[in-house]
Amino acid sequence: MFDRARGVLTANAALKAYRRGDYDTALRKIKAAEPLFAIEPDARQRDCDLGRLHQLAGQVYMRLGDVEKGLCSFARAEEHLEKDPRNFRRYGEAMHDIAIYFAELGIRSVAEMYIEKAEKAVGHLPSYADQIQQVRRDLAGQGHRRMTAAVIESLRHDLESTRTDADRAMHSYNLGAALLEMDGADQHEAFAHVRSAVVYYAKRDREKFLQALSILTDSRHRGRSFPAWLDSASEHALRVARENASPRNIADAELGRAAFLLSRGDLQNALTHALTAVARNNEISARTDGSALRLFNNIGGEAAREVALQIACARNDTALAAELMESARLQVLPTGGATAERYRGMSPAGLLTTLGATRVSRMRPIAVDGFSHLASLYTEDVAGTPLSFEDCVRQVGGEDAWWWGAWGFNERIYWCVRGGGEAACGFLDAADGTELGDALETLLNASLVNEDATASDVLNGPLSSSYREEEALSTLLGHHLIPPVLRAELLRRIDTGNPLQLVLCGTLFAVLPTALLGIETQSSDRYPARLIDAAVPRVAPPAALMDYVDRHPTFPLDELPLSVACVDPCGDLQFARRVPPGTEIVLTHPGATPQALAIALRRLGPSHPSLFYYSGHVSGRGDVESGLALEGNLVTADLIFTSSGDAPALPFPSRVMLAACASSGAGGDGAGEWFGLASAILWAGARQVVATNWRVWDTPFTSRFDLDLAEALRRPEDAATALRAVQLKWLHRWRSTPQGANPVEAPLPVIWASYICIGARG
Repeated sequence: MFDRARGVLTANAALKAYRRGDYDTALRKIKAAEPLFAIEPDARQRDCDLGRLHQLAGQVYMRLGDVEKGLCSFARAEEHLEKDPRNFRRYGEAMHDIAIYFAELGIRSVAEMYIEKAEKAVGHLPSYADQIQQVRRDLAGQGHRRMTAAVIESLRHDLESTRTDADRAMHSYNLGAALLEMDGADQHEAFAHVRSAVVYYAKRDREKFLQALSILTDSRHRGRSFPAWLDSASEHALRVARENASPRNIADAELGRAAFLLSRGDLQNALTHALTAVARNNEISARTDGSALRLFNNIGGEAAREVALQIACARNDTALAAELMESARLQVLPTGGATAERYRGMSPAGLLTTLGATRVSRMRPIAVDGFSHLASLYTEDVAGTPLSFEDCVRQVGGEDAWWWGAWGFNERIYWCVRGGGEAACGFLDAADGTELGDALETLLNASLVNEDATASDVLNGPLSSSYREEEALSTLLGHHLIPPVLRAELLRRIDTGNPLQLVLCGTLFAVLPTALLGIETQSSDRYPARLIDAAVPRVAPPAALMDYVDRHPTFPLDELPLSVACVDPCGDLQFARRVPPGTEIVLTHPGATPQALAIALRRLGPSHPSLFYYSGHVSGRGDVESGLALEGNLVTADLIFTSSGDAPALPFPSRVMLAACASSGAGGDGAGEWFGLASAILWAGARQVVATNWRVWDTPFTSRFDLDLAEALRRPEDAATALRAVQLKWLHRWRSTPQGANPVEAPLPVIWASYICIGARG
C-alpha cells in the first residue's frame, strides 16, 4: 500500500513537471514511480497505474522529439489499460489523448485507429462524445482541406454555447483555424478568433500557446498575409520554446518565426530562422532510432526546408537550393551491428515500430561551392565534416556531369540545375487544377506507382494504350518539368552522339518515368525527342553513401562475368524463369535459400568484378525490412547492413541488377536517408545497382528485356550508358508497335522505363 502511495505521489510530481515544461524531471519521476507501481498486488490497479504512467511517458517523449520511445510508451500504456474491460473509462481517455498526439504528428491513419478505440470505449458518454467528434473533424480536415459551411456553423455554435474561459479559448481556436481553411472566409475574423486563443494560452498554458501558433508552421498557409500581432507572438513563442528546451518546440517556433518574416518580405531574417529549424529537425531525425519514425518526425523539417527553398528561389541562390535538396536526404550511414529491433505488441504504435529501427552514425552537412549554410547550425554531437557536393556529382556522373534536383512538397515542385557553367533554380505549381498537377495525377493513376490501379487501368492508360497517347503525356510533362536551361542543353545534345551525363536527385524521380520525358524540337519531320535521346540519366545516392561507395575497388576488364544469377527463387514466376547465358552459379527454385545465396556471394567477396543478377520479388517497405524474397525467407536490407564494407555479412560484386518490383528505394522511405535494399547492396560492395522504381509485371516482354539488359551490363562500358542503350532500343520498338498489339508481348514503357542506375560511374 505504501509503495503505491509513494508511486502516486511521484507520478503526480511527474505530471506537474510535464505541465510546466520540465521534461527531464518528469522522466526521472516516471522512472522512479514505475517500480513502485509494478509491485502492487492488485493486478487491476497495477495495470491501471502503469497504463496511465506509460501514457504520460509517451507524452513526455513526444515533447522531447523522441518519437520512437513515445510510440513504445503509448503501446505499453494500451497493453496495460486494455487488460481490464471494466476499466473502460480510463482506457477510453487514454486512447483519446494518444489519438490527439498522433494527429499532431500528422500520422492520420494511426490517430484514426486510436480515436475509434476511444469511441468504442467512452463514445456513449456525453462528456466524451463531443471531444471525440472534434478529433474526428480535425482528422477529416487534415484529409480534406476545405471546410464546409455546415462545419463552420457547428464550430460557431460550440463557441457561442461554451461557459468557461478555457473552453472559449479552445473553441475560438478551432473556429479560427477552420475559417483559415475555408475558401472565401473572412480572414480578419479567422485571425481574430486565433488571437483570442493565443492571448489566453500565453498566460496560462505554454504548451497550448505554442500549439495555437501552429498556423505559422502549416504549409497550407504559406503565402498568406499574416496580421501584425503575430510578430510579437512568434517572438514570444521562440523565447518560450527556448526556455522549455524541447527540441521539437524549438524547431517549430523557429519555423513559425521564419514563416511570419517571409510573409513580411524579410528574406534574410526569415532564412536564418528557417535554416535553424531545418537543422533542429535534422538533429531530431538523426537521434531517432528508426527510419519510419524519422519520416513521421520530420514533417516540420520538410516545411522549414520549403521556406528556405522559397527564399533560395527568390534570390536564385542555386548553391543554397542544391544544399537544401541534398540535405533533404538525411546524410547519415547505418552504424553497423544488429540494428533491427522488433516490438511484438499488436497496437498501431507497436506495429509502427516494426517498420525498421536502424540506428545511424553522425550526420554530414553538404558543402556547395565550398560552403555549407547548415554546418555551423548543428550541435557538435550530431554533425560531422561537410561533404563536397561537387565531388559527389563527379563520382556519380563524371567531370562534365550536370546535376538536376527536383523536390516536391505542398503541391509545389522545387527544382535546381547546375552544370556546364550554368545554374538556375525555381519552383512549379503542381496543385490540383493546374495543367502540371493534372498531368502528374494522370501519370500516377496510369502507372504502376499507383498501388490501387488494376491491370486494366494501367493497360488502358496513356502510358500503355498507344504510343501517341504516351508521347503526348510525356511531352506535356517534359514541357513543364525540364527546366529551360537544361532543355537548351539537351537540345544541343540530340543526335550528336555525345549525350549529357545527367545526375538526378530528389523525390520526383522515384515516381517519374524520367527517360520518357519529351523535349519539343523545331523539326516537324521527326518524333519529339526524349530525355534519353540526349542524356544518360543517373540517380545519385545521398552524398554520405556515395562517399562510402567510392572507396570500393575497381578492376579493368574486357567483360564482366555473370558470377551469380538468382532466378525465380520462390518458384512462382510464369515468364521470368530464364537464366542469362554464361551464368557461372545458378540459384533457382528449389534451393534458392538465403544460405545458398550467402555461400555463393562469399566465394566472390565484396566488390568482385562481376555481375549479380536477381529475377524475383522484393518484399517489404522501401526501408531496412525490404529484401530479396528467397525460398523460405527474406534477405533484408537490415541483414546486409549488419557489418562493415570490409567484411559484409552478405557481400555483393561490383555490379548488381535487380529485376524485381520497386527495388530501387530511390525515394528514401525513411527521412530520405535511403536505407532500402539498393543502398544496402551499395554498402556491401557494389558500385552500381540497376533496379526498378515501381512494380514490374511478369510478362514475356519483361523476360526478354531483363535478359537483354543483363547481357548489356556484362560489357565493360558504364552501367548507366548500357541501360540507356537498351532503353533506347525498346523505345524505337515501342514507337513502331501496331495499334491493338497483345499487351503482354508489347514493349510497354511502364516496364522498361522503371529501370534506373544508382551509384558510381563506371
